[in-house]
Amino acid sequence: MSAAVQQTLDRLPPSSELGASEAAAQALLAAAAEDAAWAWRMLQGDDTPNPGLTAAMTALTDHAAACCDEALLLLTVPAAGEPADRP
Repeated sequence: MSAAVQQTLDRLPPSSELGASEAAAQALLAAAAEDAAWAWRMLQGDDTPNPGLTAAMTALTDHAAACCDEALLLLTVPAAGEPADRP
C-alpha cells in the first residue's frame, strides 16, 4: 500500500471509538486500499501482457470499487424525508 494511503488510514480513529457503520466503512476502505495496492504491484511487475494477471487485477480493482461504494452507503445519511439509497 502506498505510504500516503497508509498514513491516512493510520490517522483515522481506532474502530473501537467508532460507531458500527463508521467502523465497517473504515474496514471496507482499508480493504479497498489493499486491493488497489496489490493491483498496482501486479501492473508494475507485468512486462508482458498476461490474461491471468489482467483478470486478477480486474477482480482486485472491481472489489476495491465495490468496497468504496459500500463504505459510501454506510457513511451517507439520507436527507430528512428521503428514502435511503440502499438495495
